[in-house]
Amino acid sequence: IDNLVSFQIIPERIVEMISNLKLSNEKTFYFIEKYDYKQKPLFIKSLLNNNDILSEEHEKILLNLLGISKDLTISIIKVLSLTKKQKYASIIYELYKNKEDVDIKLEATKSMLNLNFPEVIEYLSDMMYDENWIIRFYASEILGKKNIDGINALFSLSMSDNSIVADMALYQINLSKNTFDTINKIFTEINSNT
Repeated sequence: IDNLVSFQIIPERIVEMISNLKLSNEKTFYFIEKYDYKQKPLFIKSLLNNNDILSEEHEKILLNLLGISKDLTISIIKVLSLTKKQKYASIIYELYKNKEDVDIKLEATKSMLNLNFPEVIEYLSDMMYDENWIIRFYASEILGKKNIDGINALFSLSMSDNSIVADMALYQINLSKNTFDTINKIFTEINSNT
């Protein structure tokens, strides 16, 4: 592992090689604690390919590393969102609210796709007002994938006084296949019940 981490190759390739080793969570966290903040993300990203459930202890280790570096924070957001635990929705949203870095805000926005809780619709709706268009775009796209609650939020946002937000919501309503399929499903259910 020491040799692998010290290689001068692209980090994604190192993550892939670490993932191929199929390390247990215990081993992975041993290496997360062993290496410095530049190498830690390599091991955290390898957790994305691991089907093992994280223990509370491992989750606490990740939470303690949040905010130390950009790459570390982005890696941790990805892993925490994959736990699909409600408590991480608000933590990730707070990272979005409190960080100026567009990459961290973007990863926080994208991670909402994995989290299916009522407050996520509110978080995504708020993200639609972000000054960065890519964040608004992903927020609207994810709302379109959140079934009826997300679509209702898009319809509400389409009536916003903020023309940029309204336009993005309408764009997503009009062009999103997921939104179209969900609306179609709703109408089919309504028609079959009458």
